[in-house]
Amino acid sequence: MSLFSAAAIADYSFRVSSMLTNYELYNRVKFHNMYFGVTRQRFNDSPDSGLVVNQYYTDMKLLTNNGMDNLCSNAVGRWYAIDAIKTAFSRPLTYDILFALDKGVMDETESTENTLKMKMRRAVVGVIIVQKGECTARRESWCVKVICVRPNTVRGSVLMGACLYCIKNAPDIKQECLLELADGYSNLPAFYSYTALGFLRNDSLWGEGCFNTEGCMPMFANLNMVSIDNIIEKVLGTAPLLMLSMEEDPSGLWNRKCEVTKYKKNDTNPGYVVLKEIQTISNVMLGLTLLKNAYKPDIPAEVALLERCRRSWLNMKPNTVILTQLSAKLNAKLGEFDKLTGASPSFAGKQTSCTISGGRLRKKSRNKKSRSKKSRSKKSRRLD
Repeated sequence: MSLFSAAAIADYSFRVSSMLTNYELYNRVKFHNMYFGVTRQRFNDSPDSGLVVNQYYTDMKLLTNNGMDNLCSNAVGRWYAIDAIKTAFSRPLTYDILFALDKGVMDETESTENTLKMKMRRAVVGVIIVQKGECTARRESWCVKVICVRPNTVRGSVLMGACLYCIKNAPDIKQECLLELADGYSNLPAFYSYTALGFLRNDSLWGEGCFNTEGCMPMFANLNMVSIDNIIEKVLGTAPLLMLSMEEDPSGLWNRKCEVTKYKKNDTNPGYVVLKEIQTISNVMLGLTLLKNAYKPDIPAEVALLERCRRSWLNMKPNTVILTQLSAKLNAKLGEFDKLTGASPSFAGKQTSCTISGGRLRKKSRNKKSRSKKSRSKKSRRLD
């Protein structure tokens, strides 16, 4: 079934038009028919036409290989996205795809040196791919598999918002959306972007029946209690103050968003040093909670912290004890951060006072396999 219906995308685009001044959203049918010059049904009905088939696959290769340049961040992410795009076109019952295209490129005059297909490949600035039932424990739920945007173009939150809008716009669809966030609390741009849209960490999604990609954080957006207007406000950044409890955000980082986002990578400010410690502690706590004794971090700071925690008890200290100790350490570091930065967590979550663009959903950054033998290289998602 299709999630990104033409009518819903048209309505959504109108409501977030201020975010799409230079861009246009194309659902699978519109993009497919324009780019390939043939409907999917016609292609399926002509399996013996070598000319049609060969041209189709040639165009697909040019789209995915050449059109994906600078769209997904790294080589692994790019190839995972390429595979997902091909799957989204070939399996329309359980996959859907939405593109963002640059209007300026599409308005260029066509010629033999600048054909429609060439323009469309160059015009792609963003893509989101979703799958129904990726989480087998929730077969009726849509999961975000890939989201990529070209730097300094359309916001990833616009594409994610389209996904949530289309789910909410169809009452017969299960009113929730799932995703895995790559690199956990190290990936703060994505964490802030998706939290702002209503996604919260949900450890119950971890396991063989759902998500189990090591190093990723399962997240869940419940759309039963939000309205279409709420979603639009979140995409536009005009939603009211959002405060989260430590149960909703165990890291405490959301409520300190405005202070956190003032720092640049490798900042020498003491507050940044404490921030990195908060991220490290939160990642270790996440790993221990999800993987328990199987958790083996490969980020040096996380390895060192876990080794210090396990140094006593002949490396047999129960995880519950370690988690209790880390929780106390986290609270102390959050307090230290607040003193250093003058942060006021009571107000730091106000979306109108600071904004942040998205980051990666799934991205290979640790050359490890999950306990379910899934390689993280298969899960690569980016949103800049």
